[in-house]
Amino acid sequence: MNKEEFSKFYADNIDKVFRFTYLRVNSAEKAQDLTAQVFFRFWREASRSPKKIKNPLAFLYRMARNKIIDFYRQKKKKPISLDKVQEIADFQAAHTTFQQKIELSWEMKR
Repeated sequence: MNKEEFSKFYADNIDKVFRFTYLRVNSAEKAQDLTAQVFFRFWREASRSPKKIKNPLAFLYRMARNKIIDFYRQKKKKPISLDKVQEIADFQAAHTTFQQKIELSWEMKR
């Protein structure tokens, strides 16, 4: 795929891919970032590959889908600070009843 073909393909499909990603991540900024990454990767693969991609639109959507999956995997692994953990523990401890504290201590002894 040469530059002119890619430019036309990009212009024809940028809105479609953005809409596809936006509906799955619910953030315009993240959807723009993911769409840009998808098209960059598509350009890299299309220009590097000696054989022509048979169905470029399907290939593009597959890449977008994979990027969205990667986005949610990375989001899941986001670390939480120890201060936040302590804050949550303090909040939970403050809202437990006396009976719950006794039951908890008995469970810990068992």
